[in-house]
Amino acid sequence: MGRYEINNFNYFDTLVRYMRAQPVNLGGINAPSGGQGGGPGYIGYLPQTRVAYDETEAESLTTAVSGSLLDNLNHIRYRVNVVEDAFSGINNFVIKEDGVIIASGITVIDFINDFTVTNPAAGQVTVSLVEDTGVVALSGVHGEDLTSQIGASQTHFDTDMEFAHGFLRVYYNGLRQDPSFIDEDGDALGFTTLFVVYSGDAVVVDYDIITSGTGSSISHGHSQYVTLTYLEANYLTSTDVTDLLVSKSDVGHTHVEADITDLSHDADFIKGIPVSGISPNSGDVLSYSVAGGGVWTPIAVSGILNTVHQQAVFYAIGSDLRATATGVKPMRIYVHDVGLECSIEEIFIAADTKATGQAIRIDILKNGTSILNSPNYIELAVDTYTVSETSFNDTILTKDDYLQWELIQGDAGVSDVSIHIRFQWEL
Repeated sequence: MGRYEINNFNYFDTLVRYMRAQPVNLGGINAPSGGQGGGPGYIGYLPQTRVAYDETEAESLTTAVSGSLLDNLNHIRYRVNVVEDAFSGINNFVIKEDGVIIASGITVIDFINDFTVTNPAAGQVTVSLVEDTGVVALSGVHGEDLTSQIGASQTHFDTDMEFAHGFLRVYYNGLRQDPSFIDEDGDALGFTTLFVVYSGDAVVVDYDIITSGTGSSISHGHSQYVTLTYLEANYLTSTDVTDLLVSKSDVGHTHVEADITDLSHDADFIKGIPVSGISPNSGDVLSYSVAGGGVWTPIAVSGILNTVHQQAVFYAIGSDLRATATGVKPMRIYVHDVGLECSIEEIFIAADTKATGQAIRIDILKNGTSILNSPNYIELAVDTYTVSETSFNDTILTKDDYLQWELIQGDAGVSDVSIHIRFQWEL
């Protein structure tokens, strides 16, 4: 073998060793659906058992070597973990009845008998409670007394059972209330009145509740349900209603105003004589005159009534007027003959012998109480014979009221005093 051959073989051997030391290029690139492999000239597949195992198994959307198979696997693990968390405990449903747990860990709910279950749209289920006939069954609760819920005052009330909306009847002190005055709770377990109920009032309710049954036979029991006996005793049949209407007809029957308890009207006639449409003033009276058109007409009372003036007189001698004689005098004068709007108009006091040492002070009482303004006395000054007062705290007098006088302050020299209590009324 020549030298050239030996050199060639050494060269090829060195080339083989060099190529063996280079990384293997599989010709793959990043692309959708798993990326793209190498082109022509590449044969066979890389076995999955020869891919390096990832001991970290991270659940992450951010991997240091982005765009790699490791990054894809981390993304997948992250999304699987999110799904697992979302559905964790999804099979642990709890079923309650009136707030009390009946069962837990439920995966299947089966509606039987009178329930209708439909699937109106994807992800939706509608459950209805109806009879076989397709009609909701109602049962009545009668005479439930809620009066015990009233404190000093109350507007909201709770019912023992859930009622059907629109089928609640409220009775306030025995009178059924218009539904517009009642605001039903959204959960149908109570209501609010638009008026205030006070202590001493009574509130009773009737209402219907929804029940289930088979066909036309509703089998249930409750002490407050309305019975057939109650209905027959308290409600009219169609025949009874017809008979009632016939009995109230105008045939052989005369209606009077007392028959109609909610009648609202104006009096257009009094004893067949028309009433004028003229609006009266305060204190006017109705007057009838043929010359005035033959109608009742409001007119002022001035000039019709006569004013009567009267007085009650007390007389006191010297011994009743001394400084030591203060107090209410026992003598009473009763008002026995008074007419319309009797009122006190003046108190007049006159002395035959005037006071010389100190003023005389006198109070006037009606039925034991002063009628004078503070300081509750009339003063007859020293060296003065008369005094008059026309302003009073109480001016009204009625039949059998009694009058008295009281000495508040006396004097040693005064004597023979007359006290005039003057009043007037209309005849």
